[in-house]
Amino acid sequence: MTATHVRDAPKLVARPLRSGERGALAAALAKAKLPTEDIEAPGRLFWRFETPDEVPAGFGGLEPHGEDALLRSLVTLPPMRCRGIGATAEFAQLCPASAEVLVKQLA
Repeated sequence: MTATHVRDAPKLVARPLRSGERGALAAALAKAKLPTEDIEAPGRLFWRFETPDEVPAGFGGLEPHGEDALLRSLVTLPPMRCRGIGATAEFAQLCPASAEVLVKQLA
């Protein structure tokens, strides 16, 4: 595993994903071999992440349960991988201070 410094990571903008846009999310999750069956379930909240010049970077979401929420699958699109996306401040806002961000090369 390798660590990436936040200062080296690209800046991302999080945009709420509307129900009609979930096809792109499903395709990205399926390509990464992540579950897709319940993304249309009620109460799921998803975002797409992109650079300030609107280059798509990935998707992520939350599944609220009262005051807590389950962090749903996060997926970085292939052209944006290995650029420190998981180390961005936007990602850090989704996780508690005790969470660690690591990158593991799978292939």
